[in-house]
Amino acid sequence: MKAYANTPFQQNQDIIQPVLENLSNFYRLWIKYVSCSGTYVITPINKQQCNFCRLIRNHPVGYQRCRETARRCVYLDPHRYHLFPCHAGLYVLAVPLQGERGPIGVLATGEIRIDDGTVDTGEVLQKVADLGLNRERLSRYYEEVPVKKREEILLLGETLYAISNCFIRLGSAQSKVRQAEIENALLESELRALSSQINPHFLFNALNTIQMFSYLEGARRTPDIINALSNLLRSRLDVKDLLTSLRDEMEAVNSLLFIQKTRFEDRLQVVIDIPDALLDARVPALSLQPLVENALIPSSAPCHFIKKKFLKKFSEQGGIPENSANFPLMTIIGGISNEKPHTQIQDPECRCCPVGCSLLPGD
Repeated sequence: MKAYANTPFQQNQDIIQPVLENLSNFYRLWIKYVSCSGTYVITPINKQQCNFCRLIRNHPVGYQRCRETARRCVYLDPHRYHLFPCHAGLYVLAVPLQGERGPIGVLATGEIRIDDGTVDTGEVLQKVADLGLNRERLSRYYEEVPVKKREEILLLGETLYAISNCFIRLGSAQSKVRQAEIENALLESELRALSSQINPHFLFNALNTIQMFSYLEGARRTPDIINALSNLLRSRLDVKDLLTSLRDEMEAVNSLLFIQKTRFEDRLQVVIDIPDALLDARVPALSLQPLVENALIPSSAPCHFIKKKFLKKFSEQGGIPENSANFPLMTIIGGISNEKPHTQIQDPECRCCPVGCSLLPGD
């Protein structure tokens, strides 16, 4: 049978620790939570294991026998508590813990002596004689082991069984809440993804239909605007690589500028100067278009002068070096105003806008 880690007891250790602490103090026993591998996971802080068991566990063979006893407890009937002798002849009270997927550990007491007169010291010492431990110390430590009445231990078994069921149900409820939160987050993520998606075929078919009807109805400029918009959207939807050529990037920018110039007419003037040798250079995809959009934000001021350096310097290998602040090879100068364009609109030292013209460090 497969055992599972990360159990409700480990997840709620801050709650379980004081419960085991109080029970250990009340019953004067060492009560712990043991994992399926036999490891003591949660133990009382203010109470130690009895000296008899500690001496045996200090021996490698004794330690393995103790772990084997603990592992055996895990796979007992989980629907009741168990009282049985350990390998050294003392008694262990164990409550196996069963989760939804299988065993998750056991609540167990430290070894105890039952006051029924059936076991004497000699018989117990004989069980561990092969370990070669000091017999006098073992005998003295055995007499220190707490002696309990069977009825008292059985009552503790009922208590531990009830407590274990409460914690298992708590862990199960927490697991279901976490699973529901994960599923809800997944559904929200899928919904956001669906709401942000648009079918490219539908989009371009719709634009083609609008363009066709604009031709049929005699609109002169509308088809060109639709064509520019279609090219602009296609450039965004068809991105396959992180880098693209400056030529392809400028096609999208030109489509954007065409639409904006149609909108603002003579209020927007643009100058582009890029050497042909640089058009095949590699630049980050979609890097220029957001900068152009940002530079062409209209202002309520009488004249908002915009000057933007988009490209700094390309290396001979066609890349963009890190230190490239002083060699602008492309400058787009645009002005959007509520009046007729000023004569200084293409003057790099334009002073018509009191708020300043520099929008990027290094301009």
